[in-house]
Amino acid sequence: MSVITIEGLDELKDFLKDHPKELQKSVLESLTRGARICNKQMAAAMPSAIQKFKAILSVKKLARTAIPMVLLGFFGRKVQFVNRRGIRWDAWNIVYWLNYGTNANRDKNHEFEFQAKARRRSELIAMLSGKPKRGRAFKKNLKSRPSILGGIKPLNFFEKGYQAGFQPGLDVAAADIEKTLDMVTAKYGFK
Repeated sequence: MSVITIEGLDELKDFLKDHPKELQKSVLESLTRGARICNKQMAAAMPSAIQKFKAILSVKKLARTAIPMVLLGFFGRKVQFVNRRGIRWDAWNIVYWLNYGTNANRDKNHEFEFQAKARRRSELIAMLSGKPKRGRAFKKNLKSRPSILGGIKPLNFFEKGYQAGFQPGLDVAAADIEKTLDMVTAKYGFK
């Protein structure tokens, strides 16, 4: 049994360039197996109310890159949710909103590409503090619906599931790659 040590993506790229395409395909399959383990943990971390949307959890293979890579996580356009008013939502949106929150309750630890519209929230706070900008009728209506200030609270199950599944998935992928390297080494007779 030969020992092959690869450190970093550049060494992996050079190693795969000099060896058969069969090896690159099997490395991609090994990474996919590891990613599926991580996805199972992410599905287990989802709240029970949205377990029906776990079909949007998947693994995507990036085979045409120089280094075999896989993407794992929640991807949309697979399941649609129809609310009681008949409006169709992609299940990805609902899962995303439950994970990161909406409006004033957005997750403070996540970096969003577009921030929540602060102008709207500041108007609402000004109205609640006794300085109405739109009249008393709006202020009275706002007090009867306090949920408009907060939105959905973040549950952060993406990260919890990913952290729980990352190391087991990595172990499965590493063990599978090691088996693959041993088989390819025996077949082609190189070290």
